[in-house]
Amino acid sequence: MMLRLELRDVAATIGWSVVLASIVLQALYVRASVAEFEIVLLFFGSVIVGTVLADLEKLIIGCVAAIALSLVIMYVCLNLPVILHLAVAAEALGEGAIVMIFRGIFPIPIVAILFGGLLGSYIGERLHFR
Repeated sequence: MMLRLELRDVAATIGWSVVLASIVLQALYVRASVAEFEIVLLFFGSVIVGTVLADLEKLIIGCVAAIALSLVIMYVCLNLPVILHLAVAAEALGEGAIVMIFRGIFPIPIVAILFGGLLGSYIGERLHFR
């Protein structure tokens, strides 16, 4: 059986990745770590997207794609001074950005994102949002 993706599913996944990246980046810019409030925001944002995707298979694929795309967005945003040639320590900034991103997103925020999406998918299937 082949998975049929609709434009709504792709748009929800891209929007989900932007939401994830913006919440984590805001936390990293302010205090260099993700606090409980941001974890709750990630959870509820994932619940909303889970209700839109509603199908478990689409949710898992969307979750992996959203996390991967959000990691790329966060890396580009944190390395923007290097990309625009405003900073000279490119290697140090790149390694520091990777460390900041992975310290900020693993393990608790990833679990909150996944469980939020699963709860949203359950709600979407029960309420027949499709």
